[in-house]
Amino acid sequence: MATWLCQNDLSDPDLLRQFIEELDGFQFDFFDNIQTRYFLDYRPGRVEKKDLDRAVNNLVYFKSLGLTESYDQYVNQFCELYGLQTTSTVARRNPSRVTALFDVTSPEIQEACQPLIQYDQQLYNHVLAGG
Repeated sequence: MATWLCQNDLSDPDLLRQFIEELDGFQFDFFDNIQTRYFLDYRPGRVEKKDLDRAVNNLVYFKSLGLTESYDQYVNQFCELYGLQTTSTVARRNPSRVTALFDVTSPEIQEACQPLIQYDQQLYNHVLAGG
């Protein structure tokens, strides 16, 4: 898989689709609906709707959930919940200097990636809605 990734330009939507369609076995663990997998108590092959439902049900086991785009707000809520002193967050110090693999704003790339993120998007929307 690493060799294939190094030899192919994933900014080409057709090659990206090919890569996604040919994933199997443990490869799903690295690319398929990763956020949804974090909320499961088992390892599915490819994440399916029933796995999303289980992940949503498992959210009740967490006192607090945060979203990256609301990180500072989440840290404040977390500290308040546990009686901790709030500290200021430090700006990211290690930004990658590597060029992105592909343009995530491209509609063709988004469509190609949809099978790998469709349940993550639904889980995100659930958490965003207050679930």
